[in-house]
Amino acid sequence: SLSHIICNIKIPSMSTGTTSPSIQPTDEELSVFEVLLGAAKISDKPVVVRVAGGWVRDKLLGQPSLDMDVCLDTLTGEQFALLIQKYLKDVNNSGQQCSKVGVIKANPDRSKHLETATMRIDAIDLDFVNLRTEEVYDNENNRIPSSVVFGTPEQDAYRRDFTVNSLFYNVHTCSVEDWTMKGLDDLLHENIIRTPLDPLITLKDDPLRLLRAIRFAVRCRFELAADLLAAATSREVHEALLSKVSRERVGKELEGMLTGKNAKPGKALEMIWSFGMQNVVFSFPEPPLSGRVVTFVNDDNSSNCSEEPEGPSLDNIYNGWKKSRQAISLITDLSNVVENSYLIRAPEKSTFATLDYRLLHLCLCLLPFRQLTYIDSKKKVQSVVSYVIGQSLKYKKVDVANVALIIDLCTAMAKIVENYHRHSKFPDRLEIGLLLRKLKTNWPTCLATSVIYCSLQTDTKMHHEIFRVYGVFVDE
Repeated sequence: SLSHIICNIKIPSMSTGTTSPSIQPTDEELSVFEVLLGAAKISDKPVVVRVAGGWVRDKLLGQPSLDMDVCLDTLTGEQFALLIQKYLKDVNNSGQQCSKVGVIKANPDRSKHLETATMRIDAIDLDFVNLRTEEVYDNENNRIPSSVVFGTPEQDAYRRDFTVNSLFYNVHTCSVEDWTMKGLDDLLHENIIRTPLDPLITLKDDPLRLLRAIRFAVRCRFELAADLLAAATSREVHEALLSKVSRERVGKELEGMLTGKNAKPGKALEMIWSFGMQNVVFSFPEPPLSGRVVTFVNDDNSSNCSEEPEGPSLDNIYNGWKKSRQAISLITDLSNVVENSYLIRAPEKSTFATLDYRLLHLCLCLLPFRQLTYIDSKKKVQSVVSYVIGQSLKYKKVDVANVALIIDLCTAMAKIVENYHRHSKFPDRLEIGLLLRKLKTNWPTCLATSVIYCSLQTDTKMHHEIFRVYGVFVDE
């Protein structure tokens, strides 16, 4: 039984010539492996079962993982998933439970190249695919593969996004396989995100990989390889990301940068800006747009920022993105100054609201564009900011509402605190009470959004003082 095996068999490493690192699955993972091997035994075709990608990477880094990508060399994912159902029903009497088999069809035009079968065994989610090779199409107008072509492990490894994700775990031999001969070194020694093939080839195959590279690099504190850095600014890749990849996938990758363990949203967004991708990730609706770009909180009535008859120019939009980038860079400074105030840390046993860093980053990205509007398909005037959150990123309606609310009221919040700053006069209780009632738990995030944009109007030396005053205001 696999439950008694510790899978730490050493094999020659293809990358260094030294012994390969070992993986020690949990008891639950071993139980799943036993099911996979049992299903393989009742197959009419000999089949080798490998786990690929993220699970292998995370286990080698000593991190837990609750999902597996399973690759087959002679069966499709759906065929093998059905074998698992048959095995658990007719052969295995352990009482293990599996879910129904789901099938996600291939869609190469949207960078979904393989049909994938999905299943859950106990608490582990599994995706099943056959090893990938170059697809064969009947013609260029039909992007659905004409037949299923099974690849080799080496072919599949080179079609993956990064060398650190191209590693396989052979369930039969309990060994790690590094077919690119770079994956183990890049993961465990070089700490680098590198593509198995030329970066432009890999990124064009699935442009979302560029966002994934940023997320991995930031979370794991890895560097991007020099050739990948060069490809990251490619207009062709950016255009493919905009046209080939669903907005849901883009939003999901951004969410992974903004939240979760080891997330560093400021650094991730800075990389997006440095690659010139901000207008791709936060894509605007089709022109024409109306309104103007506002670069400061108190610019709403400024005479030097008059509305352009033909909508905002590309230069003004560029300046708006530039201001967003500067604002995001100040979040860490703000946190360091007021980290002991209620703005950041609520007292124990209190319902006091705390700052939502995810919303703060989204608001700072889009605040300069809060006056821009467009005409939707129903001929109604709509907010560009709400379009970006709801349509470009496909976030929930509550996110659209919260970002719109914070951005709409940040000017009023800034004026209240500015009076406190200049005159040391606490605002009228009714005035601030009405504002807080509208914002509810969003008021700390609205306050932080306001103070950061206000600080951009002052000399850098004054930032600390402005942040200190805001912290005092919050505590009072």
